[in-house]
Amino acid sequence: MRRKLGLLVLLVFFLITVFSTVSLAADIPTLTVVAPKVVYSPSATITAKASGQNPLKYLTVNKNNYALPGTKSIVKSVKVNLKAGSNTITVKVVDHKGKYTLRQVYIVYRDKTPPAVMVTAPSVVTNSTADLKITAWDISRVAKLEVNGRNLLAAPVWYYQTIAKVNLNPGENTVTVKAVDIFGNTTVKSLKIIRRDSSNTPVEEIKPGSVLSFDYRKLSEYPEVNTYTLNLKPGEEIGTLEMSGIPAGISTDFGYKPAGSGKIYAIKEFNSSNINGEKLYFRYGSGSYYLLFYKQSWGSSVYIEKVVKINVTGITDKSSLLPSGFVDSDNPTIRQIAYDLTTGLTDDAAKVKAIHDYVARALTYDWTSYRLGVVPQKTASEALASGTGVCQDYSRLFAAIARAAGIPTKIVIGTGDGEPHAWNRVYVNGKWLDVDVTWDDQETRIIYDYYLKEAPLPDHVEDTSAQAYYEAEMLHSITFEE
Repeated sequence: MRRKLGLLVLLVFFLITVFSTVSLAADIPTLTVVAPKVVYSPSATITAKASGQNPLKYLTVNKNNYALPGTKSIVKSVKVNLKAGSNTITVKVVDHKGKYTLRQVYIVYRDKTPPAVMVTAPSVVTNSTADLKITAWDISRVAKLEVNGRNLLAAPVWYYQTIAKVNLNPGENTVTVKAVDIFGNTTVKSLKIIRRDSSNTPVEEIKPGSVLSFDYRKLSEYPEVNTYTLNLKPGEEIGTLEMSGIPAGISTDFGYKPAGSGKIYAIKEFNSSNINGEKLYFRYGSGSYYLLFYKQSWGSSVYIEKVVKINVTGITDKSSLLPSGFVDSDNPTIRQIAYDLTTGLTDDAAKVKAIHDYVARALTYDWTSYRLGVVPQKTASEALASGTGVCQDYSRLFAAIARAAGIPTKIVIGTGDGEPHAWNRVYVNGKWLDVDVTWDDQETRIIYDYYLKEAPLPDHVEDTSAQAYYEAEMLHSITFEE
């Protein structure tokens, strides 16, 4: 009898345990996640369906928490960012008693965008080799980067910059640069390089689409001005410069001299004895552009050694789209940021807002330099790298990214609250509108009080002089009379 009673007690205990376990399991929320298996963009939308005996408190998707309304069942869609390749998405639903259910889904992002490739190379050389400056990048990683069939990469990379040397035969040579990402998307760039006999290298006549090629040693000395004419068409605002034989200690400026002005405003500067494949931006349209070769004298004075004057015709002002000395919109990092911020956005206003918010977050106002009254001169990419800046840096970085995204943008100088100030003017939906990211950056938050407003902005006074138009983006100016 005692033995039967013991067995009965064990049976009752077993049944209580089983029913308790079943009850506990029933208390746990149910969770179903619907997601695509393969996508072709860097984001995807997943849908979580959850229900339970207790009110649901929050949903977690890859460590991002989303508060729930406290109902016992929900259907919620969430956008997730993806990296190229396979992505694990972890979804967790938690009820008000802390009980939870976790699910994982896998999404493959297959990028269809080919790698971006920039190649700079001389068009004419007198040596048996030439150097190619190559920059390649891809959000899915570049798996191969070939120059005439020779792979330069040991492993896939997101960004790569190098100088590759190629051997040349006499006459015209075709050089092919090929970049392939991990998904097989391919970009091919082909260029022609002419190898000439070094004993016969005259200064070439300048023709549209040709390289502006000069030998410093064959140029006449100042005050004689070496003058050339370049007849261009719209779309030919960018030239390529080849320059050899520049003595040590000589600085070179490429600049623009407005009609009636006594100053040349520097667009670009060089400090090298040989200039190979550098871009020249005829950003102000038709007019007189100069290559000034000079030595530093005393103070801010210079001693001009030689001058090349290029009279350009046939094009209009593209200064709101082309790079300048401080607005280096052709910088690879700037171009990549512009691509990342605006890809998928079809409206220019949406693109401008993305750029506005990015600049406000990327830069912190440099109060130290402001109070000292000594402001470092930085290009847009240098300001981005430093993470700090004053109004000129905010305006340069905004302009650089916007131009890289194909949005016409100007820098406006004048005063804000009575002090020297710089801001932007951007062309959106058929109108020029003003943007002041500096004043919209409130350190802990971003406001839009000075965003896409018709001029004048409150407490802003624009310098509308012709001189200010060029000074807004110049590296420096040099007084010059022919």
